[in-house]
Amino acid sequence: MRQYSTPDLRNVALLGHAHSGKTTLTSAMLYAAGVTNRLLRPEDGAAITDFDEEEVARHHSLSTGIAAVEYQKRKYNLLGTPGLQPFLHDAKLCLPAADAVLLCVDGVAGIQVQTEKAWHYAAEFQLPVVFVVTKLDHERADFGAVAAAIRERFGRRCARVEEAEELTEMVAEEDSSLLEEYFETGTLTPEHLATGLREEILHRQLFPVLGVSAVTGAGVKELLDFIGQSLPCPTDRQPLETNAPPSVFVFKTLADAFSGRVTMFRVMAG
Repeated sequence: MRQYSTPDLRNVALLGHAHSGKTTLTSAMLYAAGVTNRLLRPEDGAAITDFDEEEVARHHSLSTGIAAVEYQKRKYNLLGTPGLQPFLHDAKLCLPAADAVLLCVDGVAGIQVQTEKAWHYAAEFQLPVVFVVTKLDHERADFGAVAAAIRERFGRRCARVEEAEELTEMVAEEDSSLLEEYFETGTLTPEHLATGLREEILHRQLFPVLGVSAVTGAGVKELLDFIGQSLPCPTDRQPLETNAPPSVFVFKTLADAFSGRVTMFRVMAG
């Protein structure tokens, strides 16, 4: 694996209710980016982030799993977290290592109990949030209804990305210079829209809503593009203090049959 500069890194946690599609979405992103040669689903006991024997047997994430995606000259570190109530503490513990959250919402079931808990966890750590409506290949899935419920529950700043005109207007609202441009021209240049969107996501002024089907792959590459173009790199949120004494945050330690004891950490300073 090649080395990456900090601006090309994305540390993203996937949160959501149990069975909201977090693990399958992680697998779909790995497949779409060419990391795997097929979709490795938890139902088949083959998901990369659910490798523990109990996870394979139960088809549930019981602890945070980590996967790396190299995509368009960037590296995404994906933290797939459990959604079952007894294991939610593990999801919360990894959040200081993340710079943004993909909050997965079931396209059939909609907002559920752990959806709201995940939202509050992200707010506690002041993490940018992107809502991802999943399972859109299912018969009763309704992206429009779920997106509307997200806006009603979490506020009008939750904006559907594919509604370009509305998204442009909402980006312009938060910046006086962009608002002036919008009033004068009725739109924003692509560059100004991209910059404004990135800044407002970073500062939790805007919460985009996207839709995917991890099984069919619909929307997955668009999500990968969005992560690279619109979500923050590590130093966007917290500049690294290079002159300070070395400091790391250990968020995961596991025992691997081949590698032995493996510790996952994020460098905070030094």
